[in-house]
Amino acid sequence: MIADNDNPREKTCSMCEETKPIDAFHKQPTGKFGRHSYCTDCANTIRRLSRPTTSAERGYTQEQSKRWHLKRRYGLTPSNYESMLTEQSGNCAICGEQAARACVDHNHNTGKVRAILCHRCNIGLPYVEDAVFRERATAYLAKHEQEVA
Repeated sequence: MIADNDNPREKTCSMCEETKPIDAFHKQPTGKFGRHSYCTDCANTIRRLSRPTTSAERGYTQEQSKRWHLKRRYGLTPSNYESMLTEQSGNCAICGEQAARACVDHNHNTGKVRAILCHRCNIGLPYVEDAVFRERATAYLAKHEQEVA
């Protein structure tokens, strides 16, 4: 079972009390034999159960989370975002519909913010930006339009 006292091949988990191979325990320099006292399964379960799941448990509100996201990802403050949305009358910059789920559109190459779009237009925009796809899609539609006529 154990080769010697300095280098065991197995260890018993102090939580589930199962004897498992030494590799089934996280490394911990201060632990006995350099391993944690709980096996990885038990340690992961404890961490998962103790992890906060809501914004309130994490210590910040949904509004704080949105503000942080706008600033970090796009360099926008909430007032910048609101003024862009007001300039567009709350409508998508492409389709003109009311943007129920407003998305910040930006150039992925430069990072420069362009406008506020509805979710549908924001999802479809990468296909329009791709010249090869745009040409193929146009040819496809033209071909099938002729078949109908």
